[in-house]
Parts: sequence; C-alpha cells; structure tokens
Amino acid sequence: MTKNRGSVENKLKELLSDRTITDRNRDHILKFKDNCVAEVMGNNRIHKYLTYLPKIARILKKDFKKAEKEDIQRVLAELEKNQSYSAWTKYDFRVMIKRFYKWLEGDDEVYPKKVRWIKSWAVVKKARGVLPDELLTVEEIKAMIENCYNIRDKAIISVLYESGFRVSEFLGMRIKHVDFSGDLAHITFEIEGAKTGMRKIPLINSIPYLANWIGNHPSQNDPNSYVWISNGHVNHNQPMCYGNLMDLLRKIAVRAGVKKRVNPHNFRHSKATEMAKSLTEYQLCLYFGWKKSATASTYVHLAGRDLDIAIRELAGLSTPEQKKNELEPIKCPRCEKTNEPTAKMCNRCGLILSAKNAMQTMFWRGKELNTPPS
Repeated sequence: MTKNRGSVENKLKELLSDRTITDRNRDHILKFKDNCVAEVMGNNRIHKYLTYLPKIARILKKDFKKAEKEDIQRVLAELEKNQSYSAWTKYDFRVMIKRFYKWLEGDDEVYPKKVRWIKSWAVVKKARGVLPDELLTVEEIKAMIENCYNIRDKAIISVLYESGFRVSEFLGMRIKHVDFSGDLAHITFEIEGAKTGMRKIPLINSIPYLANWIGNHPSQNDPNSYVWISNGHVNHNQPMCYGNLMDLLRKIAVRAGVKKRVNPHNFRHSKATEMAKSLTEYQLCLYFGWKKSATASTYVHLAGRDLDIAIRELAGLSTPEQKKNELEPIKCPRCEKTNEPTAKMCNRCGLILSAKNAMQTMFWRGKELNTPPS
C-alpha cells in the first residue's frame, strides 16, 4: 500500500525527533507500527496511531509497560476534560489504547486487565443527547459547496456528505471505484479494504460534481489513481491525507459561516440521521456498512422517524409538506442537461436555471439599456 505513505513517514520523523517521549516508549510505538504494517492496516489508520499514541505517552509520563489501571484512568480523564476533542476523537483514543495494550501485553489476543474495563462507546453515548444541534443540515452542506474555490473541493463536500463514507473509505477511493454507467442517475463505489469489506453505494446528487472533477483529474485515465489528491505546492497530486482533508473542511466552513464541527465523521453522522428518516434499519446497515442493527436503531431514534407525522395524523392534524431537496441536481428544461445543484446557468446551453436569477439578469440588463452613455 502507498496511500498516504508520505504523511506516515512525516509522523515517523516527528516521533524520532520528539524529545518529550522517552526512548522506551518511542521504541514501543515504532514496534507497534511495524506490527500494524505486517497486519496490512491502512495507512490512514497507522497515521492516526502515530498521532495519538505520542499524545497518550506525554500524558502518561511513564513507560507504557509500567502503567497501572490508575494511570490509564488518569490519561482518559485528562483526555475527557479536553473540550477541543469531539466525542468521536475521545472514542478513537479509547479504542487505540485498548488495541495498543492488547498488542503490548496481551500477545495480540486478549485485552490486559488494565484496559479491559474501558468502554469506548461510553463517550459517544454520553454526547448523543446534544448531537442533533451539531448535525450538519442540507442547507449548510449547500453553503459549503457554494463557498468552494474549485471543482475538486465541491466534489469533496458533496460526496463526503452524500456517501456517508468512513474517512478511510473516502480517502481510499480510486477512479476505478467510480461507475457512471447505467440508466439510473447514480454512482456505484466499491471500496477495497473498508472496515466492512466491499460496499456499493448509489449516489445521485453528487454526480455532476464528481463527473466534472474526474473529467479534469490529472490522472483520469489511470484507474488506480486516487480520486482525492492534493493540489498544494507540497505533495502536489499525491493522495490526500486526513490532515489535508481536515484543513480544507475547516477553511470552507469558515467561508460558508458554518460553525459546527466539520470533521468527516460528522458528515457521516449527519447523513445517517437524515437517511434514518426514510430507510429501514436493514437498508441503513447496507448503506453505511454497519454489522449490527443496534447502530442503525440509534440513528432511527435520533431522527425521530415518522413519530411526529404519526401523532399528527392520529390527532387529525395536517402533516408538513416535504421540504425541497436543496442538493438535488438541476435538469435544464431546454437541453435536458443535468447540472450541479448550485449551478446558476446550464453548463451546456447557458439557460438561466432559476426564476430568481432570470429576474435579476433582466433587471440589470434593463438598467444597462436605460443608462445613458457617458
């Protein structure tokens, strides 16, 4: 695997030069990294371990092997107090501590007692009471798309939301995974090495953005090329890594006035909650790659699917009309070209696509005609 190798190598350089970490703990982390590579773990995951384990070592302030349960509790308490970490980041810390110690002291077969007690999902369940306010709305996704500077970034925002992919699946997309064939307006992905194996996800709203980007991709004729590549001066045209993606999402959110968390998992979480209003639990499991229906049940509960509508119908009250899908592609009434949801004019024939934009154009043209020459 070569995906994000450069970013993994950068993390290794940081680890080797970090004087705040003892040689003993540095050696533990490097050996664990080698074990992860031997297990064919994805580079995105390895990059995350090389980011999180040094942070854990700094808080622990002792040899990993000499740590007791009380030391692990102290580390988790310190992480829990950090308000800059989302619930899912704290979840990742817990998962990684358990996985690391399973390798370090459990012969990679059992969790040692000092970490066996850790309940990784606890931090997520605790946060779910306030999560609806943190969900990204369709309007906010559209605003982010409208505030992108290039076609790649528009495709990133649209696909990241509509697909509901895990970040490793998203960054692992290659051109060969994208299929524009078929009569239906959808795209099919097959992501190898995903957490739950091969998955096919139909997309509709993202087709214009993704087709436009792949049509202009510098390696569009190479089926093995990664879809999401860096366009900066450093690592130009190299596979995008998690850090690149997060920096991009934050900058776009600021321009769009979106103040909620815009980490990739919140895109997935927001999409899952939206889809839970319409899909069955079985369909949700297929779409998002969940093995257990209990996860789907959580999103159905969070979305409050059909409950309000059913109560209104029982009371004889009118039910609210379905809102227009703000991310639905716009079909040109003249040439029938499918355009991006944020397009103002048809990309093929130039027709103005909304009555509002047409009225504005007529207004300014009228002013120009009535303005006497200087």
